[in-house]
Formats: sequence, structure tokens, C-alpha cells
Amino acid sequence: STGSGAPQPGATDTIVFQEGFESGNYSSWTQKPASDRYSISSDPTRVHSGGYSLQVLYTPTDLYVELVRWFMPGYDEIYVKFYVMFEEGFDHGPHFVVVCGNNINDSGSCFGKAAVVPNGSDFFYAGIDPDYNGTEVLLPLSYYTYWPDMSCCYGNRFYQTAPQIPLVGGQWQEVVYHIKLNTPGQSNGSQTLWVNGVKKIDMQNMRWRTTTDLRANMLRLDNWTSYVTKTEHLWMDDITVWRP
Repeated sequence: STGSGAPQPGATDTIVFQEGFESGNYSSWTQKPASDRYSISSDPTRVHSGGYSLQVLYTPTDLYVELVRWFMPGYDEIYVKFYVMFEEGFDHGPHFVVVCGNNINDSGSCFGKAAVVPNGSDFFYAGIDPDYNGTEVLLPLSYYTYWPDMSCCYGNRFYQTAPQIPLVGGQWQEVVYHIKLNTPGQSNGSQTLWVNGVKKIDMQNMRWRTTTDLRANMLRLDNWTSYVTKTEHLWMDDITVWRP
């Protein structure tokens, strides 16, 4: 269902999972590596709806952790919707949220693949990051993507069409993205991004895979940055993954 603005789950769509952190914990996720950087916030100024949100901590000495949710064996097409608030004055390096494709025979095949060009059966990586230009200023969201037809070797960036929607600290922003995998042998896949209800990136004719054993089956919060000069946070809430 599309309606106005960004797509939303429709009556005939299947909800893969929803997470509003209303249990007061994140026990349905896997943390890699173990860390104290994730916590649950009940501060009403940092909660999008309900009573709780996920809080992510960054410090100058603690710059990398992941929170992972698998939905194996996975799907050929999914939508992901979430709300995010970066702290006022946030300084941010590259990585944020990823839809990963693992081979159905190896739920970890998307890990450890920095600077690796996918071969069509091992993995794909469709990341949403604040853009990065060598500074740590918070910039608009962009795609950071690994797929077989990429240019070597780190992820390729795709930018919002003008006018780009600023990523403003202290404000909730709605993010929706759509990953559609190709039919093996064809280049009919896509990745599309909506920010605050406006379609801003739409990449068509993509070849994600050579086999249907590679599917979208993991949502990963890649909370990594190259450096920060201060302690800072972001908050996430109301995550929904669905398939048409």
C-alpha cells in the first residue's frame, strides 16, 4: 500500500517483525560484540511513541557495535520503516542501518565483507548512512551499497535527489526503504528510499544476486564511526519490516 508519502504496510502485506522496545529491553536482537552502548530510554523527549525507545551511545573510545535481527531464510522483497533522532550537535561517521542478504545456507555470510565485491551468491549489503564528505557534520541520508555490479571495492554511494532533506539533530525523522531483489539472470532489482514521506533515492535495474538462495534476511544496526570528539547518542523507535 502506498497512499500518500512513503509506503506503509497494507492489509494484504505480511509483517515480518515490529519493534517499539515497549518490552523495556532489546532481548529479541543479537548484540555483536557485547557492549554497553545500547540501552532503553524512557525520556519522553527521546521516545517517538509509547514509553520506550532504543538509545545508542557513542564515545571517543567506543566507536563500534552492531545490533542484529535475523529473519531467515528471508524474502525476495521487503520494506523497512523506522524513526530516528540524532542528538543535537551530533557528529557522525559513515555507518548506520543495513538490510543484509545472507545465503540461506549461512546466516553469517554478510559479516566480515568490507571491501569485498559480492559474487551474487554470498551476500549483499544495502546500507542507509548519513552522507560522508570527510567531515563529521551530520549530512543527509544516502545509500551505501555492496552488490555484484558495484565499482571496487568499498560500498558505492547513492545520493538524494535535490533538494536533499537535511538530517536535523533533535528531530524525529521517518525513514522507509524498499529492497527488491532481482530474478536470477535479470537486472530487475531495486533500492528506494523515502525520508519524511518523500521519495529521495530510487535505483532501478539492479542485479543483486545470481541465485534465489541469496535473500533479504537481516536488519543490522551498524553503529560504527571513525571517530567522535564527545559523548553523543541517537535514538530509534517504531521499527517495522514487512513484505508485500
